[in-house]
Amino acid sequence: MDRLRTTFYALLIGVGHYRHADIPPLPAVENDVATLADVLTRHCGYEAKNTIIAVDQQATCDELRSHFARLAQSGADQSTLLVYFSGHGVRALDPQGRWHSFFCPYEADLYNLERTALSNEELSDLLATIRSRRVVVFLDTCHAGAVVTLKAAIASPLRFGLTDEDYAALSHGSGRVVIASSQGSEFSYVRPDGRLSLFTDHLCQGLRGKAALRGNGMVHILDLFHYVNEAVTERNRAQTPILKVQDLDLNFAIAAGLPVRNEQTPDTVGETDAVLARIRDRIILEPGAGAAELSDLLRTRSAWATKRNEVDLKRQEVERLDAEMRLFGPSDNDRALRNRAIYFLLRTCSELTASTHEQ
Repeated sequence: MDRLRTTFYALLIGVGHYRHADIPPLPAVENDVATLADVLTRHCGYEAKNTIIAVDQQATCDELRSHFARLAQSGADQSTLLVYFSGHGVRALDPQGRWHSFFCPYEADLYNLERTALSNEELSDLLATIRSRRVVVFLDTCHAGAVVTLKAAIASPLRFGLTDEDYAALSHGSGRVVIASSQGSEFSYVRPDGRLSLFTDHLCQGLRGKAALRGNGMVHILDLFHYVNEAVTERNRAQTPILKVQDLDLNFAIAAGLPVRNEQTPDTVGETDAVLARIRDRIILEPGAGAAELSDLLRTRSAWATKRNEVDLKRQEVERLDAEMRLFGPSDNDRALRNRAIYFLLRTCSELTASTHEQ
């Protein structure tokens, strides 16, 4: 842990069984939280004393507020905080026609969400009290099959699930990252055996080492997102994890203490030139896939670690723009942003070629 010089904190929240029968149960949630807690404390450098677990009856509004207050007092600037929530998110329409979003704790009452649930705004405020410059929020919400049945008419229409805008609002602030299990219009699914959610299953696999791509015994946040995103969509095309970040200065480590792998590098300058030439061609044809290949190459050279962080951010930007252009059609601004990102990737290839010949 000395080489990382940080303390990890975690708040793991799961509500699978609610006080009110109007809210459908989520049987996999308890296993999700228990499995994630085990992975963090056994493999990822999180101490049990700094890992808070709140499940079902322990996940009330007051308890969650108390946990955030404890984290605000104990966390230092250089610490890293992981917040995980698995449960229901709900949107309610007020009389003025405005939608409000809520995370449902154990006592959530669909007829009185303002008093019994955590609003998106309150959760954002609670996160803002944390001094750490590295905060990651994982949200496994909008579960498939979560159909609400109300016993009586309710004044305001309700919709289960949160929107991409809700996730983006939570990401406001330097070093704050939000990773959600699915897009706002999608469901989040469980494994065929029903024991774990698909998202949390791959999140745990990534933390245990499948997303430790840099050979330094650490899992970095962008590497983890790319692994989870690709693994989940490969298993179920109807579910696409998303990342929201406003100001990410570093591709910081979210886990440490994993086995360190030996670096493997191309044997000659000529081999590196050939690899970079092939990657340039791929970037032009398929920018996202080309950026992934460039990132993998940079992983093999510890001296290029900083450049890889920049490439990963551009890869995420290209993938986001491609998704938005598929959904809403291309705009001049989107095209310009995408072209700048592609130019950055191509320029990086040229810089790497030049630096290889200078060595």
